[in-house]
Amino acid sequence: MNSITQDMRFRLSIVKFYNRISATKTAIRYKVTRQFIYFWVYRFNGDIHSLADHSHRPHHHPNQHTDTEIKWIKDIRRRNPDMGLIDFWLRLKVLYNYSRSVSSLYRVMRAPSMSPVKKAHKKRINKPYDTPTVPSTKIQIDVKYVPTCCLVGDLKGTKLYQYTVIDEASRLRYLAFFEEHSTYSSTKFLMECIKFFPFKIQCIQTDNGFEFTNRLVSEKKTLFEETLCYKTK
Repeated sequence: MNSITQDMRFRLSIVKFYNRISATKTAIRYKVTRQFIYFWVYRFNGDIHSLADHSHRPHHHPNQHTDTEIKWIKDIRRRNPDMGLIDFWLRLKVLYNYSRSVSSLYRVMRAPSMSPVKKAHKKRINKPYDTPTVPSTKIQIDVKYVPTCCLVGDLKGTKLYQYTVIDEASRLRYLAFFEEHSTYSSTKFLMECIKFFPFKIQCIQTDNGFEFTNRLVSEKKTLFEETLCYKTK
């Protein structure tokens, strides 16, 4: 239901006063022109909604798309339902020498029948992570740089790296600090992990850092990989 505005009530008062008195006295009382009074009196049909403002939007424009251009757009949209705006505009220029701008084409293609059809994307369902339940099944090793602001006393001004290992099943953790993160430090930490854990390690997970492996750039094994292969035999 259309709402009744304050302007509509004002115009209704003018119409009613005009019907009882006259146009001149109505113009003096409401401080409007006689033309304004006559306009709304002729517009009024007994329903207050007839006193509402009509759209001022023009019905035609001298530069609007022609029927031929509209047919071009519909034909290409029918053959290419999911084509984007820029590709659509270029296709029109190549096939029909279309001279309109992209923004002009966009205003025409805002109609639901000309909008691109969005492809249905399948929702990705991530595979649940299989967390080990038996200790020693998998342990994770990671290395982090220790910020200088955390170093005090004799360690102030030095550079340290924290190696951390954790068993995924038991959450048993061990960490150590080294002055460099290299394959030598990683190997030394691995030997400490083997001594620390009360069980035989079955699988070790690391990132692809050069302190662990060179498999992304070379087939040559690092000291860490060679030691790992030797200890798991």
